[in-house]
Amino acid sequence: QKGHVQVAHSMTSRGFESSVDSDLIFGLGNNSNIDSVRIVWTDFKTQMLKKVKANVTVILDYKNAKDIYKPTVIEPKPTFKEISNQIIAGATHFENKYLDYDSDRLMPHVLSTEGPKIVKGDVNKDGRRTLFC
Repeated sequence: QKGHVQVAHSMTSRGFESSVDSDLIFGLGNNSNIDSVRIVWTDFKTQMLKKVKANVTVILDYKNAKDIYKPTVIEPKPTFKEISNQIIAGATHFENKYLDYDSDRLMPHVLSTEGPKIVKGDVNKDGRRTLFC
């Protein structure tokens, strides 16, 4: 409505023995109608409703969805960058001699040999050791 977008997802079953109301309710403020409503079904069939009046219940039928929805894919900017070739060269790790199965034979897999929880090294090349997980 007027450049603003509201999104809702209807999934009536959530979890074990639970359900929620199938109605989707949108707040419009003082607007008397909605510019457009796009319905995208689970198989990406879609339908568009134009100029829907406020304060009405719209009942949708899957048979009216004729088009296929093609979402716009936005390539995300990376949050992190690979620097392991800069810091791994000087990092060392020594595994201890502890074996989890000696104290608990029913463990599904050994947890004590999953590598270090923290590593030290000069990450930013300031001459001081940095600890990171």
